[in-house]
Amino acid sequence: MANHLAEKMGHRVINMANVAEEVRKTLADEDGNLPEGDIAMDKIEAWITDMIRADPKSKFVFDDYTHKDDDDFVAFVSKFGQPDYLLFLTSEKDTIKQRYLKKNEKEEFGDDDLELLKTNQSDVKAKKQKLQTKFEETAVHI
Repeated sequence: MANHLAEKMGHRVINMANVAEEVRKTLADEDGNLPEGDIAMDKIEAWITDMIRADPKSKFVFDDYTHKDDDDFVAFVSKFGQPDYLLFLTSEKDTIKQRYLKKNEKEEFGDDDLELLKTNQSDVKAKKQKLQTKFEETAVHI
């Protein structure tokens, strides 16, 4: 969907996982060895902040985020103003199952897998509600 918004509406896509990898490249040592592990969030945020400030007239869409805590993500994006909208997308059950099998390199979908997906779905719903509430609390109402 983020790519569709970019293509059809001119939004610029920010994928924080991809940004982290770009930042990682800038941290290579003299021999070109890249650092392992997580990249510090402040470095990722600085990269994104520079990108947004360099192009203030553009609209940006975050295609997921890598903050460990939802409140930290809300605080970060709030630096740039209130979002125009939040999108939470999902797929049909069969599509979700197929993606799960592919991602986990499995052939069959077992009862344990179903329970894990149910838990994940519940977590996503809670995360969605929390983010929606946070942004509604900080919204400027006219």
